[in-house]
Amino acid sequence: MDRVIEKKKWPASRIAFIAGILLLLHLSFILFFFPQEEKKLNVEGERISISEVKQDDFREFIPVNGLVLPVTSIYLDALEGGRVEEKFVEDGAQLKKGDAILRLSNTDLELSLANEQTAVFNVLTQMQNTKNNAEQNLSTAKPIWPILIMH
Repeated sequence: MDRVIEKKKWPASRIAFIAGILLLLHLSFILFFFPQEEKKLNVEGERISISEVKQDDFREFIPVNGLVLPVTSIYLDALEGGRVEEKFVEDGAQLKKGDAILRLSNTDLELSLANEQTAVFNVLTQMQNTKNNAEQNLSTAKPIWPILIMH
């Protein structure tokens, strides 16, 4: 058996619509009667230039003096100081880990290395001379009478 379904007088959609309209009216009332404080910018009179507007060529850039700083800076530290002999890359080049940037020369370090190499060669020469003298002594030594050992 069919029965009659009563229609609600205030469905949820109607209540939401009326609430939205009331909210908009309330916000417009607040903004109209209680305006926000005006924001001001105080500028010195010498910095303002007033001139007539005219048609002219469009410039895509405006020259401005400023300071440009990199996003990240990486400081390199050399184990030994020296003089820059050769630069392998220019400023702003993209580098990967292990790429050579420049070549340094250090005359004090080169001199120290040469002195150490000379010292090593001297030690090797002395060892060779000692070995040669020992072999020469063995070949020129007189034989000692054989000693008989009896059991």
